[in-house]
Amino acid sequence: MTDDTAQRAAAAQAALTRLLQDIRAVETEPAHIVRCIATLEGANEPLGASADSQLDSQRARQECLLDPTAPYVGPVQAAPVALELRARGNALAEQSATISADSFNQTLTQVQGEQRALKDVIAMRNGIDAVKKQRDREKERERLNIGFSSANTRGITEKIADWTRRFVTEASTDRFTRETDRLALENVTLRDAHARKGAVYQRPGLLAATVSASLPSVLSEGEQTALGLAGFLTEAYLDVSKSALIFDDPVSSLDHMRREKVANRLVEFAEDRQVIVFTHDASFTADLRRACDYHKLTFTERAVERSAAKVPGFTSEKHPWTVKDAASRIHELKNEVAALARELEGMTHDQYCEQVRRIAGKMSETWERIISQEIAERLVDHRTLNVQPKMMKVVAHISADDETVFQQSYSRISGWAPRHDNHPENNWTPPEIGDVQHEVDLIEAWFKGVKKYSN
Repeated sequence: MTDDTAQRAAAAQAALTRLLQDIRAVETEPAHIVRCIATLEGANEPLGASADSQLDSQRARQECLLDPTAPYVGPVQAAPVALELRARGNALAEQSATISADSFNQTLTQVQGEQRALKDVIAMRNGIDAVKKQRDREKERERLNIGFSSANTRGITEKIADWTRRFVTEASTDRFTRETDRLALENVTLRDAHARKGAVYQRPGLLAATVSASLPSVLSEGEQTALGLAGFLTEAYLDVSKSALIFDDPVSSLDHMRREKVANRLVEFAEDRQVIVFTHDASFTADLRRACDYHKLTFTERAVERSAAKVPGFTSEKHPWTVKDAASRIHELKNEVAALARELEGMTHDQYCEQVRRIAGKMSETWERIISQEIAERLVDHRTLNVQPKMMKVVAHISADDETVFQQSYSRISGWAPRHDNHPENNWTPPEIGDVQHEVDLIEAWFKGVKKYSN
């Protein structure tokens, strides 16, 4: 008896290997089968899910046979699903045989229309916010158009402009005429330029002019300055707010007579509002001070100048000596002499001499300011060189006694002022404080007398 166990085992192993190869070769998910199942599922056919489940079971059975460690899966019964699929296919074939081409095309057209409508609904849903915004914009535009139509004020504007010309323009023209008369401007008035939003705009023009010409080509530089001031003062006069007025060198290019008129007019404005004037003109400062004295208004001094180190912006509460008029200088001299008298007991001889010399220098300059301010500049305006013949009366009134008082006082003061070195042998002694006071009083009396001559 022969032992063929090994041969049979080898044959069995070979058979198992061939069987496993055959099992691996089985395609559990053929591409055409997968596509068909996807078609069934897309058409909502119940058999699509059954067929898909059948394929999953066959794939699991295959893995079970190939891998001994995999969970056990029994034989798959594919016949029932296959019979159902065949029966369903036959039914659909019979149904398709009964469909005509016309009815199919009709149904297709209907479905396509429903598809387009559905797309429009989707687009509408996605753009609903934009549609609402556009709707709101259209409503707002309609509301604004209605409001604009109801609020059209052209007629009202024309009526207001007409009333403005009849009432306000008359008042402004009258005031402008008054201001130009005060500044010695003749044949100048206000004319309407145009009206806008109920406001009437005006510009100056010449009265009874036979030739059309612009004012700058007719008026001198000084007259143009006076014209601008007249317009501004008219506007300031009609301003009920009484706001503060600020002027920066308002009298440049004006002659002496107009400068005094401007000073007086600015002071009149200062009766019910604050008026601030910046100027480099010492003479105009004196005009303002005299006008304030006449109207009994406070004249507040401020000076902006360079310091001794030439640094700009140095501010003081008093005007520098060089710009003070004669009356201010006399007032300052009287205060300084009074202060010197009070401090006399505590001073040395040299200190007293120094103070007397300093005050004497100011007294001498005050005499010179009186002559230039009350006599020379009354006759000839040093800025324009215009001669004022009417002021000859000042010279005519000066008597020989006036001239003698001036010459003697000026000579005495010159001897006190530090103009020359006094030799020790001369034994120079300063004047007594009473003599100094007397000289200041004499200057003041002479000044008041000359001022009366110009009135």
